[in-house]
Amino acid sequence: MPTPATLARAGIACGLLAPVWWIICLFLPGLFFPGYAFTTDFISALGASDSPVAGFMVFAGFGLTGVLYSAFALAAGWQLRRDPWVWGAVLLLLLAAGARIATGVYPCDPGCLPVHESNTQETHRQFATAGYALMMAAAAGWAALGARQTGLKPVMPWAIGGITWGAVCLVLMLVQPQWQGLFQRLAGIALNVWVLVLALCLWREPATMATPPPPQASRRRTR
Repeated sequence: MPTPATLARAGIACGLLAPVWWIICLFLPGLFFPGYAFTTDFISALGASDSPVAGFMVFAGFGLTGVLYSAFALAAGWQLRRDPWVWGAVLLLLLAAGARIATGVYPCDPGCLPVHESNTQETHRQFATAGYALMMAAAAGWAALGARQTGLKPVMPWAIGGITWGAVCLVLMLVQPQWQGLFQRLAGIALNVWVLVLALCLWREPATMATPPPPQASRRRTR
């Protein structure tokens, strides 16, 4: 039977795989979707009800990456379990993973831009929006942990940069609809690369990560 340390190691490996696989899914299925335009079409259109690659995108894209992120979040929490602040960051990443899975469970309507949204698309849009917001919140949470854990310091610039670049791209997606597909993909990349950096940090220094941050020295009154 695998030990907890072995399971945690496998979970960290999921964190190495998940962002890379998600970035691949942002582009690969579109190659098999005739007429799909990476610059103008939404990512969610790949999983829409009329998409020839809907099954792949729903299960291998939204579903699988959500499961991988969940496994990684739990493994990261176990590895950093002596730091009580880690569980807030773990929860945010778990919620983001859940939102990604739900985004696939509730696909958008054909084209993702109907005049009147169905209830399914409205739910899809809400989960997709929540997913972006939660990934930003999770990035902020893990960046804060980087200030407490020496081995996580490389995560801070990537997480903060991902939040900034992701927010800029999401705004550009709204104001430049002719490039909305491209900006959405750039936002997706920015909000996932920091997870890869975090997983690399946890993979390289598991022993260091398992130790709690040093306590602050307290002054004692002397008589």
